[in-house]
Amino acid sequence: MESGTSRPRLPWTAALALALIAAPAAAGDSYVIHREGAKPKRSLIYADTGSVEPVLALEQQTKLLFEQGPDAAEAARAAAPRSLQLIEVREHRGAPDKLIHELQVDCAAGRVRVVASEAHLRDDTRRILPPQDWAPPSAGWQRQAQRFACEPAARDAAHGMQALAEPIGLLEAVDRTWAEQWPDGRRPPYTGERSEAAVQVQEQKIDEAMGQLSRSMERLRSSLQEQEQDASEQAALAMREAERRAQTPAPALEQWIEAPVQLLVGAWGEPKAYREEADARWLDYVIVADGTAPSGRCSVRFLVRDGLVRDYETGGSTAYCRQAQLPPGPNP
Repeated sequence: MESGTSRPRLPWTAALALALIAAPAAAGDSYVIHREGAKPKRSLIYADTGSVEPVLALEQQTKLLFEQGPDAAEAARAAAPRSLQLIEVREHRGAPDKLIHELQVDCAAGRVRVVASEAHLRDDTRRILPPQDWAPPSAGWQRQAQRFACEPAARDAAHGMQALAEPIGLLEAVDRTWAEQWPDGRRPPYTGERSEAAVQVQEQKIDEAMGQLSRSMERLRSSLQEQEQDASEQAALAMREAERRAQTPAPALEQWIEAPVQLLVGAWGEPKAYREEADARWLDYVIVADGTAPSGRCSVRFLVRDGLVRDYETGGSTAYCRQAQLPPGPNP
């Protein structure tokens, strides 16, 4: 709870809506990144590493993965602006109890914009503040926000930042500030009219909703990571297939991709050798022309996984592999 007596808050549906917009993807390490003023007009700002994310749509990342490969997607993520959530707590009774700021930071261009801000007042109301367009960061808290988002090595005391022992969230920020940062201060009273019981019911609803939100976001993050991994694997596979098609001396070999291994062995016969891998097996075949000269030898190695032919390699004489009479594939 955020006070010893009545602790008014904004309606829980509004708080949850803001959280949906502003909540970090996952909790990380929390810091005090800026302090200002002297008692009784102090203020400080918190930031969490979990809220620093590239502003790059999943669709765009997936497109880059398929069209240009994982390196291009990673380069785009690195170059994209960063999102960042800040929690500001103020001491003076005439100031808001706390403010929540949503920023985007363009590290390469050295500019910042405020996407959204909301002030939580001590009279149980809240006020939406106007956004700010892209501009060089002002001195003070915006410069610290830029440094936090763009310069991970600068998250230390030498640059005016204090690492917290535990992550800090939206609901507990004010309570912990007074307990941990301003124990010498006198906390202003709230002036809302709701009873303590009403506040506790609302608090429970917010906590339950935030817990559900956190679990949902974690599932979403896991799903997105799986999709990204699948897209990366598919992109790598597509590149491998393109290289294989360009280099193969015998296009008929492409017809065996995705064919059952039983059909392969039925047409090619027993392989000359096997080589086991973690979850696959290589089947080696050698086709020899009349005589034993190296120029009359073509070797073909098929990769079999889950009962299907997934890949192949050729060796020996490229010229002979082009001329050799290879068994026709089942997938022309």
